[in-house]
Amino acid sequence: MKNIKYLLSVSLLICVDFSYAMKRSAESISSASEIKTYFVPQDAVGQRLIEFLDQAENKILVAIYLILDETIIDKLIDLKANGIEVQVIIDESNFKNVRHPIQFMNRFLDNGISFMVYPSRQFELMSLPIGLMHHKFAVSDDDAVFTGSANFTPPGLRKRPGDANNYENVVVMNNATIAQRYISAFEELKNDVLNKYIQFISRSSGFPNWMQNLFRKSPRNIILRIRDGLEENHKNRLRNFILTDNQKNVLLREQYTLADIDSMSHEHASRLVGRIMDEVRRRAPAPASFAH
Repeated sequence: MKNIKYLLSVSLLICVDFSYAMKRSAESISSASEIKTYFVPQDAVGQRLIEFLDQAENKILVAIYLILDETIIDKLIDLKANGIEVQVIIDESNFKNVRHPIQFMNRFLDNGISFMVYPSRQFELMSLPIGLMHHKFAVSDDDAVFTGSANFTPPGLRKRPGDANNYENVVVMNNATIAQRYISAFEELKNDVLNKYIQFISRSSGFPNWMQNLFRKSPRNIILRIRDGLEENHKNRLRNFILTDNQKNVLLREQYTLADIDSMSHEHASRLVGRIMDEVRRRAPAPASFAH
């Protein structure tokens, strides 16, 4: 009997302690973030996305597999017209339906929106599959993220009751630490897209319609200029790592000098920057509010 009472007492203590720990964990996350969840078809996620975009004061970054919703396209153009920096990356899968995506791409370009296409189909046609750019997120300024399973399409966002729609989920987070992770992922993706363009022109003599439209006049010459600028950017980052950043300095100084970097190829510099940033991220501690 005493053993049973002892076990019951221990079990009760464990339950109370676990309940308290869960409460403290929830309070920690809540204090660091405002998190809202939405579901399609139950919620008007398209309206939530419009509201999210409208809160931007300086910048909107969008990485989205498919964007075919005219209301969202119009909103991004309006934001740009009102002085908000807008950058968009999509996957080439948008161009399976050739006419419409090229029309909205030209609208973005005509209105000064920075726009990139991840060339997944072109590499597949060259028997070099690279997978898809399957992200579905937007970042507002430096402190808010809209992400989930929904593409920016009418079925994904449930524009009106009665529309055909998917089952989707969306999370909106107002948290600067989380937003910085998404911003870093966006910048790395931009760099990867440019590298893919460079690889493409080294292997192909023709250009798809979307690339002709994206670069308007001469895709090859424009991409070569991008390559030159990207190469110099990589080398400048490596020089700065050696000269100014103690942590990255240690990762470089054992093997490379400034003279080595000056003579380094674009591909080598790009890979080296990537390895250094991977190592820096690996060494970084996890955010305290999300520790288990």
